[in-house]
Amino acid sequence: LESFLSELTDYSKPFQINPSPTLLIELMDQVVAFCQPLANQWQCSLKLTDNHRDLWANVDPARIQQALLNVIKNALEVTPAGGTVLV
Repeated sequence: LESFLSELTDYSKPFQINPSPTLLIELMDQVVAFCQPLANQWQCSLKLTDNHRDLWANVDPARIQQALLNVIKNALEVTPAGGTVLV
């Protein structure tokens, strides 16, 4: 509960967005690598597709990483053992 309340108060504070030209595959690769132990723990396969190799965007890399982390974690949580999450 304490962790949840701490996260909740973090979201209520204004934050700075620092956009920069970013190759999204690099962020996705980092997040997938970070989430791999979680996928292994839940007996799921986590794979990065190569559909996004040349995709650039003017984004805040830290914010996009956090969003990707949340989406992948949520996908892993609802994927049954033996299932696959494609990013």
